[in-house]
Amino acid sequence: MFGKPETCEVLVVGAGPVGLFAALQLAERGIKVRIVDQEKRTATHSYALVLHPETLRALFRSGPFRNVLKDGAGLRGMAFYDAAQRKAEVGFPEVDGALPFALVLPQSMLEKVLEDELARWDVHVEWNHRLTAISQDAEGVTAEVAKLDRAASGYPYARMEWIVAKTIPIRAKFLVGADGYSSFVRRALEISYREVGRAQSFSVYEFTCTGGGPSDEVRVALNDATTEVLWPLAPDRFRFSFQIEDATRHEATAAQLERFIRERAPWFQGEPQDIRWTTAVLFERRLAERFGVDRVWLAGDAAHITGPVGGQSMNVGLLEARDLSAAIAASLREGADLSKLESYGVARRDEWKRLLGTEGPLQIDKHTDPWVGSRADRILPCLPASGSDLERLMDQLGIAFTGAPRASM
Repeated sequence: MFGKPETCEVLVVGAGPVGLFAALQLAERGIKVRIVDQEKRTATHSYALVLHPETLRALFRSGPFRNVLKDGAGLRGMAFYDAAQRKAEVGFPEVDGALPFALVLPQSMLEKVLEDELARWDVHVEWNHRLTAISQDAEGVTAEVAKLDRAASGYPYARMEWIVAKTIPIRAKFLVGADGYSSFVRRALEISYREVGRAQSFSVYEFTCTGGGPSDEVRVALNDATTEVLWPLAPDRFRFSFQIEDATRHEATAAQLERFIRERAPWFQGEPQDIRWTTAVLFERRLAERFGVDRVWLAGDAAHITGPVGGQSMNVGLLEARDLSAAIAASLREGADLSKLESYGVARRDEWKRLLGTEGPLQIDKHTDPWVGSRADRILPCLPASGSDLERLMDQLGIAFTGAPRASM
């Protein structure tokens, strides 16, 4: 119907950080990869994001990523507050013995580094390409991809709208769905995306400020009914997120920011000067029933989503891109069967059940501060780490996953 299919070994759908990193990991292994995205380019607003220590380890082993260090904000730890009182703190574990911090930087910076590195492998994002159908058999996957173009319509006043210029059939051995919360890939596989906790809405403000306190420490306020977090982005620039009842309660005003600080974060002594950007955001807590089927697999927000404080969904998504790419490469280059992919799906889903708190209550050490113990389930998603790094941070607070040995033992 559409002519002879174009071919590649792996088709990656979605060109956010997770999809870009998956494509790069595959290209570095000599895999013929294509990456498509329905958007016309990367996001126009460059949201600040945090990279966990383990994420930095993975990135720095793949290409010239150390250049981002000079443009990001290194963070040595996280402090927890209740009203005006500092209640607890953690220090980030070392990364390769030389980088003992998490890193905050604009998402656009990470995406540019990933795109530039992909270009060195002659892989370029095919923007304005929307996946419209998937079918698979024992040998591979057939995808239909619509190439979008803009055309003028309407009379007497022309308006621009997107149209399908042509449909391209692509035949691949595997397909990676890194296409985000509304994932077409996940829906095409008929994988349920179950809600596993209450959604949270936040008012977010990025602003310049004088006298805002340390520029290398994240501060989280766990008040009785709300969670607030302050991220330093630069010595004189911060991002404050305040939990609100719903997005309609957001006010994009300096007066509202000042009220939030006065009522919920009285420990913050800075004087906000210029709001650079503000919005209301909704974060759900969801987990896919499974991470893939046969030759089609998910990574990142296509498979899970959680609250924003600890940046866990994107960071674990980047690690998923690494692990999924390794399993696919093993099948393509070493003749491994699909069991490694099944193991990837099981391991990652088990990890997310722990991160989302669906595996039972956390263990509380008998010496743990009572304030920490009473808020352990709220602290867990705030910690910017995963895997053994996360367990070490939890150990500093005297909490652990049920049945897990203490990290210090």
